[in-house]
Amino acid sequence: MTVEVMRIETRRARSTATWTAPFRLDETHDRVLAAVAASHRTSLRSDTGDRLVLGLKSTLFTWGTTITIELAPVAGGTLVVARTTPIVRTTLLDWGEGPRDLRALHDAVMPPGAERPAISGSGHDPSEPPLPGGVRAWPKSLAWTVVIAASLLLVLALVNLVVNTAQIGTWLPLLLLTPFSLAWGLRSLRSRR
Repeated sequence: MTVEVMRIETRRARSTATWTAPFRLDETHDRVLAAVAASHRTSLRSDTGDRLVLGLKSTLFTWGTTITIELAPVAGGTLVVARTTPIVRTTLLDWGEGPRDLRALHDAVMPPGAERPAISGSGHDPSEPPLPGGVRAWPKSLAWTVVIAASLLLVLALVNLVVNTAQIGTWLPLLLLTPFSLAWGLRSLRSRR
């Protein structure tokens, strides 16, 4: 049986994934419930059988997320449409958290060995090579934010070094720590080329 996998579309911290699961609707529904039960971050908010609403706790990247899952029977399985929405409605960037959550849902529902969804929009692509040391590159928006902030803080530390020589505690931590953030952000951006 062929499993159709669509791309994850992300726009303004809202992501949508659509795929066909090779199971009946009730079996797909049970797999979603099992995935929720196995996750320490996820809770079931509502369940009407063909529509589930999940709540995800906050992380370093978001204040929390709502995932709405709609299930519909189709030839050969069940059509799954999953949408992420940040709890804070004014959120414009989720640093790739929505696509990561949708991939985790897909992996939990689909059989082992099924193709993983690709990403378009502002999400982070898991197929990108890791940075040296096995750590994955940061999402592009986070890497740019870190590079800009670290550059500004480094300039502030250098100016403070010249102006304020009496109190080294005000500039020394910035001067010592910001180059690491700057280097890591630049490595993340270079790894995407």
